[in-house]
Amino acid sequence: MRRESAAFDRMRLDFVHCRDLEQRPEFVRELDRLAAGELGDGMEADQYAHIQSALWNHPFSKQGLRLWCLERVGEIIAMFETLDVVVRRHTPHEIDFSRGAVVGSAFVAPAHRKGYSRYIGGAISRKLASEGYTLIYAVLEASIKIASEVDPEFAPLAKSVWPSLEMAPSGVEHLYDLNDWTDPPLAGAFDILLTPQMLDWRLERALLAFPQDGTRPIGARIGHSWIVWATSSDRDALRILHFRAQAETASTLLEAARFEAGQRGLASAVAWSNPASTSFFRGAAQRTLKEVLMLCAYTSELRLSDWGDPQLGHDF
Repeated sequence: MRRESAAFDRMRLDFVHCRDLEQRPEFVRELDRLAAGELGDGMEADQYAHIQSALWNHPFSKQGLRLWCLERVGEIIAMFETLDVVVRRHTPHEIDFSRGAVVGSAFVAPAHRKGYSRYIGGAISRKLASEGYTLIYAVLEASIKIASEVDPEFAPLAKSVWPSLEMAPSGVEHLYDLNDWTDPPLAGAFDILLTPQMLDWRLERALLAFPQDGTRPIGARIGHSWIVWATSSDRDALRILHFRAQAETASTLLEAARFEAGQRGLASAVAWSNPASTSFFRGAAQRTLKEVLMLCAYTSELRLSDWGDPQLGHDF
């Protein structure tokens, strides 16, 4: 591990694999509680800590969640989580599969915000690269702070917004589970394989925050076209997690989401704007977000400009 300053000489960065522990470690519970206001969008501390503990036992977590902790003089002052994902890319003769990671929860105790995000971000990046990962990515606000260590690419994010509808569209099949899920086709030069386990993790997190949504549909489909949604963490909209459509099915599926937003008492449906969906989202209002999409690739063949479909299902 590289030491940039004497300030880090008494630091220790370590990690635990979720699959090796039955329960979320006690030593991060206090950080979970502190993180509630920022990472939980104002959620009560106990509720946020409970959700973090519950998700520890989710199959997607057991498959590849790693909890990274920075310790200073016996005190845990920062934690990051990474989740393993599958990177798909075109090769001359086939589709290649490799390892990637998404940064989930990342939190430094307020009293210790003195460059530790840069330090731990850089250390994690170098560790994953040494293990053969091809990229690491995240949606974050602290892009400038970690750029000098992680050396990533950044892209601004925008949000498409549609008002809710009172009338349900016809011809859609409502979804209550992901049992019939089929993998999305590879979009662009590379993508991150969006799996049912990944989406179910997101849906479970939303359901823990909004148990009243447990009887509501999680999406809709028309043939091989899908839309998957959940109430947004800031409690004001229905968030589209996955959108796979054709020209003839796109507007109807979006209407299904807008109708569901109204059924949940929400004012709107929202989704990320990205190159793969621009043509379908032309009628939506656009809002600039303060977050950015960050990608750090360990091979020159993976460039952020070639990632054509960063679905909301990749935001942890």
